[in-house]
Amino acid sequence: MSAPRHNISHPRAIVSLVGACLLFSLACAQLTHAQVNAPAQADDKTRGIELYQHGDYEGAVRVLQVVVKQQKNDADAWYYLGLTYNRKNDVKQARKAFEHALKLRPQFDAAQTGIAYTLLRGHKLAEAERAANRALAMNAQNAEAYYVLGVVHLQGQKNADALSASEAALRVKPDYAPAFLLKSQALVGLFEQENEAAIKAAELGNSAPPSATTQARSARLREAAQSIERFLTLSPNHPDAPFWREQLETLRVYTAAPEGPSVYNTKEVTSRAIITSKPEPTFTQEARQNNTQGEIVLRMVLAADGKVKYILVLKGLSDGLTERAIAAARQITFIPAMKDGHPVSQFVTVSYNFNIY
Repeated sequence: MSAPRHNISHPRAIVSLVGACLLFSLACAQLTHAQVNAPAQADDKTRGIELYQHGDYEGAVRVLQVVVKQQKNDADAWYYLGLTYNRKNDVKQARKAFEHALKLRPQFDAAQTGIAYTLLRGHKLAEAERAANRALAMNAQNAEAYYVLGVVHLQGQKNADALSASEAALRVKPDYAPAFLLKSQALVGLFEQENEAAIKAAELGNSAPPSATTQARSARLREAAQSIERFLTLSPNHPDAPFWREQLETLRVYTAAPEGPSVYNTKEVTSRAIITSKPEPTFTQEARQNNTQGEIVLRMVLAADGKVKYILVLKGLSDGLTERAIAAARQITFIPAMKDGHPVSQFVTVSYNFNIY
């Protein structure tokens, strides 16, 4: 008999978010492949699963620990124990539980995906990629494994590969909400790569490559916005929905006039905007606990009226660091850019580095 559907928290993905993806945040996904087929201790196991589904992770751990002690060969109990540890941010114990489930059931692709996810959370990208590919070798219809693989690519700034992985996940599961966020992040990452290519081409006096034309880049952002809209339709009450609605509105502004006459790139102004104060964001407790570190990159408008507007996440981190970076960016003070003797709005890219020493 199939087990009830359940959620597994994912880091906000890393590139547009997404953050983040990953962003990443990196945010949420569903693993739905566990089976409940062992009659012994079924009542306790069912109770442990129900506690997990209702958010009582402490209670679920206590119950499921008893189950796996009494029924050491129950792969499903070990699997749900891994999910519960994951929700408690105990990545080490989650991975051990998933590995135990996989040992008991060698073709348990959901457990293999759980291992891939814990490796991703531990920032072991190469190992996470191998684990996700092993899950796909077991089951080519595993949308969650494609998702994890895509987040790995996103964190490695392989945006085209991340986009392909998101589309593969959506072919398997067309209403898979996290894959739409992954897709949006990959598209924004591609937009930024192509934007940089266009700027470099202009500096050299060359024509921009076809993928880097203004029309092509705008199409990337429109599709990214559509992907976020789809996510919000599927998950309107997601905890991160307010953040994504804000990103959606920002994308709509960029799509309407990504390089229009009212906002200029650095090469188009007489004098560039000068940042006079750039407050540094602080770590979150969760980021320290999970050893989350790296770079966050934000694209924004330093407006003619002296305000920071339209912050778009090009590269994010999980565990609340992207939000901290955005909050710090809003506190930036600057002297607006000038063009023809008048203050004008200018696009800028700002990065923040989070390092644990």
